[in-house]
Amino acid sequence: MIRFGFSCLPAVSSSECAELAKECEKSGYDAFWVADEIWYRDPWQVMTVCSAATEKIRIATGVTHMYLRNPAFLAQSLATIDEISSGRAVCGISIGNKVMLDQCNVEVKRPMTALIEAVKIIRILLAGEVLNFDGEFFHYKGVSLKVKTVQRKLPIFVGAKSGPRSFQVAGELGDGAILTDVYSPEWAKAAIGGIKEGFAAAKRTGKEVENYEVASWTLVGIHPDEKVARNIARPVVAFYLPTHFKRQLEVSGVDPSLQAEISSEIAAGRYGNAIRKTTDDVVAKLSITGTPAQVAEKLSRVSKEGIDHFVIAPADNLTLMNLGLGDYRVKNALDATEALRLIEKDVMPRVN
Repeated sequence: MIRFGFSCLPAVSSSECAELAKECEKSGYDAFWVADEIWYRDPWQVMTVCSAATEKIRIATGVTHMYLRNPAFLAQSLATIDEISSGRAVCGISIGNKVMLDQCNVEVKRPMTALIEAVKIIRILLAGEVLNFDGEFFHYKGVSLKVKTVQRKLPIFVGAKSGPRSFQVAGELGDGAILTDVYSPEWAKAAIGGIKEGFAAAKRTGKEVENYEVASWTLVGIHPDEKVARNIARPVVAFYLPTHFKRQLEVSGVDPSLQAEISSEIAAGRYGNAIRKTTDDVVAKLSITGTPAQVAEKLSRVSKEGIDHFVIAPADNLTLMNLGLGDYRVKNALDATEALRLIEKDVMPRVN
């Protein structure tokens, strides 16, 4: 059974995020993933409010990171959210948003090693053990948590986007993976192949592999009018195109040279040019867009390669405003609540 989650960018008030979480729970979404980026509201406080407002939906970091947040304190926060939510906390963790790390003057060295250390540290503390750790990046003596998780084992989803090693690390360490921008069966196959290599390298047990969950952050433009759906996704695709890796673009059938063009236009504040250069073909390859039937068909093609859980990030006019894309807006576009309801009604039953 394919699961659906919702990606919450906490650019609106905590109470509005909580209302979204309640609507997701009512609409059958499995998880509510809250982004952890410096420009928006603090995710832990938002997750606290959302936990109190809901009863069943999982509350997840979507995703947190270990360069700007100490792994021991991440473990503390996760255990606290698990207590508040009565055992519904999920940890999604990666190295963090590249733009955010650059702005915070973080020098990213050996990111996979740092991520591996962070996951091990979090696991030790959440297990109730005393942490003595002397790694390449992190060092602790005798640290322990007084707060205990409600879950016997709080699930950790390891973020992976860039390519082979990130996928392998997710397979080696995670209870699941949280991928980003998987829009084609070809790229899904590449990601799942890397995760399976990680299973083999770590000698994961059959039960661990069976219970492993592959989630994917998925930009969705949806509307009964295919043109409106495509147009609301277009500026978001343009905004995120500079963050894609060359191999990902090549496998997805997008000319990597376009990335430099789009990056240059965005850096110069020429958002209109960037959006115009993001053609219908590029939008189709770097997002899931269309009518409900089209969105369901595209998600089904990707799910067949091993994606278990789509974390839906609906493109809407509020997203465009929060991304700072000038005054570009799309007439008749659905807002996030309308989109998640339409997905529940006309997409979820069709995806298999």
